[in-house]
Amino acid sequence: MFCRIESYPARIRRIQREIAQYIPAGISLADELIAERREEARREEEESERQWAEARLRDEGKIA
Repeated sequence: MFCRIESYPARIRRIQREIAQYIPAGISLADELIAERREEARREEEESERQWAEARLRDEGKIA
């Protein structure tokens, strides 16, 4: 069995090279993550606004 000792930075670089083959050229995973997070935050904000509006209408007796 062959064992190779490598530094932490060398190990990180090796793993990054291995993973890079699965990422299409021109794609930024960071940008995709940010876009997904923004969309999720937008949906959460809309849901929160809808819940506040319903609560206000209930308080005003306009809905049950």
